Amino acid sequence: MKKIFLLVAFFISISLNSYSQTISPNALGLKFGTGTGEIDGFDFQFSYQRGMSLDNRLELNLGFNSGRSEDPNFLLGGYYQWVWHLEGSFNWYVGPGAQLGFINMHEFSSTDFLFGLGGQIGLEYCFSQTPIHITLDYNPTIGLTNSIGYYGPISIGVRYLF
Repeated sequence: MKKIFLLVAFFISISLNSYSQTISPNALGLKFGTGTGEIDGFDFQFSYQRGMSLDNRLELNLGFNSGRSEDPNFLLGGYYQWVWHLEGSFNWYVGPGAQLGFINMHEFSSTDFLFGLGGQIGLEYCFSQTPIHITLDYNPTIGLTNSIGYYGPISIGVRYLF
């Protein structure tokens, strides 16, 4: 009886584990890119995704860039994404988001607080044999503070799914 109970518990835990990874996968990785608009692109970003369901997730990015000065820029962005399956292992996603941080305003030799609203649209490829996916996305954002207007980094990302 004890062996049957342990066997049933083992299969239930495997099923729950695979079910939770299918519905709510986490992904952790790096994004590299450049920007357009009034600020330079961020050299790299630490990126975390948390699945909410099969086709919704949250993404948080923490970006750094030394720009053209000694002072590093810092940016934290958060996005809510809707994900649609394309062909094979390809998906595309889109969603609203916000960013905040500090950037060095080169023309004024000062550092300004940044808050912006925008979105994210991108493509991703999930490898079938390894828990890794790669992404290409665009983040158009309108700065709402100080003299910062439009900016829109384009990024390539690599994340590990767990």
